[in-house]
Amino acid sequence: MYFLIDRILELIKEGGITAKKLTSDLNLTNSAITEWKKGRAKPGTDAVIKIARYFNVSADWLLTGQDFGADAGDRITLTADETALIYDYRGLNADGKEYVRQTVRIALNTYKKLDRAAVVAASEPQKTG
Repeated sequence: MYFLIDRILELIKEGGITAKKLTSDLNLTNSAITEWKKGRAKPGTDAVIKIARYFNVSADWLLTGQDFGADAGDRITLTADETALIYDYRGLNADGKEYVRQTVRIALNTYKKLDRAAVVAASEPQKTG
């Protein structure tokens, strides 16, 4: 039988993070996951919601292994790096968020131009001497 803690541990493994990082990122006690694994405690509602949001899964799935939401098939799976970036972004004030948005737009435009230039250069016939 698959339990809530099993799904949490699976998400930790798939996300390539440690239990310590998860508890730190979500402001949970350091021993929370150990206590859940040993059956001494169970995650509360707040913890379940935080974990579901952190890993971009539904609380339904986390609790039951089934997704009952209308958009269950439309879920985007995020890597641990992507999730960490989102949490960092959410921790910024409005000015910080605007700065990040502008910086990312500039970086993406620059990368796209560099990428196109590399494609063009690679497709040009090579001169032989």
